[in-house]
Amino acid sequence: MKLNLDVDLSIPKLGKSNIPSPLAVAHAVNMVPDHKRVLFTDRMDRLEGVDINTVPCYERAGPRSEIFFDPSKTVAGIVTCGGLCPGLNDVIRGLVMELYYGYGVQRIIGYQYGYEGLAPKFGHAPIDLTPKTVTPIHETGGTILGTS
Repeated sequence: MKLNLDVDLSIPKLGKSNIPSPLAVAHAVNMVPDHKRVLFTDRMDRLEGVDINTVPCYERAGPRSEIFFDPSKTVAGIVTCGGLCPGLNDVIRGLVMELYYGYGVQRIIGYQYGYEGLAPKFGHAPIDLTPKTVTPIHETGGTILGTS
């Protein structure tokens, strides 16, 4: 199968990231430079005869040394969608713990019942998520936020 090189996988930036990441400052975390990329394909036969510099690439995920949003002024929101999954409570717990302790985000909101929770007309009140409220949730399956 011929590789389609016309795919644009770039992610637009909101602006310059110039706030030092709390993870880079206070923790020994390996930061990911912005220029690191992941190849669009994992098949060598698709790259035969292709200039490697023209192959579409994904932005590599991971913590950056500088971030765009100031965590001390950020409110984070979490929504779970797409049906139940045994590990969603673990993900919610991990996000809350990392946002709070790693980044210093003081307010984390959980939106209930998937995308419905984002629409005021459905009347699902968001809930505050704190390290104290999420500490035991990894012991139960599903999602404390619900899904739709």
